[in-house]
Amino acid sequence: MSNRKDDTRKTLEAAFARVLRGRGRKVSQDRKLSISAVADEAGLSAATIHNRYPDIAETIRAEVGKSTKAQRNKKHEELREALAANRRLREAIKDLEARIVRLASENARLLTENATLTAIVDAKNVSLTPFVRKGTS
Repeated sequence: MSNRKDDTRKTLEAAFARVLRGRGRKVSQDRKLSISAVADEAGLSAATIHNRYPDIAETIRAEVGKSTKAQRNKKHEELREALAANRRLREAIKDLEARIVRLASENARLLTENATLTAIVDAKNVSLTPFVRKGTS
């Protein structure tokens, strides 16, 4: 049984080398290197490479620039950046909420002042006198 597995491994390695050089026998020469291209060249399924030969799958991914470690590191960095952006946005939200509270308070004060002044103007028993600054005549 291990003899057959060794033969399959050699077939996969040879297929990988041919596809890598662009000299595939079963796949077109312009086909990009991928696990499915190597599987087609070797006459196997891509699942066989993924499940039974993960080391070869990782070698193919590394050659293409999509190694599991590189993908993980890229996703980790993206997550770190997203968390930092999220932190900044939460701080901005807190600041805006504080500003809303201050503006609501100022608005309430102005509404009260406006109501008071409107009541003074509308009152029949209040007379307005012109305002004269001191020092002017």
